[in-house]
Order: sequence, then structure tokens, then C-alpha cells
Amino acid sequence: MELDVQMAVILLVSAASSYLIILFCRKLIEGIDRATDRALSKNKILRGIGIVLDGLLPWLPCIPSGLLSMILMSYCPPDSIWNSQLLYFLVGALAGVVSQTAYYSITRAIRKQADRVAASKVPNPPSDPSPGS
Repeated sequence: MELDVQMAVILLVSAASSYLIILFCRKLIEGIDRATDRALSKNKILRGIGIVLDGLLPWLPCIPSGLLSMILMSYCPPDSIWNSQLLYFLVGALAGVVSQTAYYSITRAIRKQADRVAASKVPNPPSDPSPGS
């Protein structure tokens, strides 16, 4: 199966837009939570929903990415794959999950590196001499 330029552009657009949709929703909820003095995070039901959404966040972009790629590929079908709505959705969903996983891997590596640098800059407490000395 040959990957043509049109299909690559559609997959990149759908993956990036689905990531931006999820990121916008998450930042909006975090902003509302900060503005309401953490009222959302104090509510048990909303906190549970937040935990579930954070657990599903690497998989959430597959839905908007799949739908967007299905719509875009329906109007301008690529030559390299069959004319199938389900296949268009699955290819777009896969692109969304791959982009989100790559984002999480990169940000997790940067965060771990920042933690290592911060830990190396913390001075060691002076050791107390033993009382028998």
C-alpha cells in the first residue's frame, strides 16, 4: 500500500486537530477549576470523571481524529486505500492515538529530565558529626 501525499496531509491534519480539541477541553476545565478556587476538583463525582478522562486521554483523540479523517477522505478519497468509510475512520483513529502517544512520551521525558536536574541542584544537608567524636 503506497502512502500518497494527500492521505498523509489528511492524517496529519486530523491527528493534530484532534489533539488540539482534547487539549483545549482539558485546559478549559483546568481554567474553570482554578477560577472557582478548586471547586471542581473538590466534587467527588467530577474528580472521578477527571480521573477516568486522564486515564483515557491517550485514547481520546482517536474519536475526533477518526471522524475528521473519515469526513475529509470521503470528499477527496486517496488512491492508495479502498473507498471504505470504516477504513478511513480506523486510519484516522490510529493517527490520533499515535500523535497523542508521541506527545506523552516526549513530555514525560522532558518532565523526568527536569526532575533530575532539580534533584541534582538540591544541596545535601550537612552531616552531623557523631556525638562520640
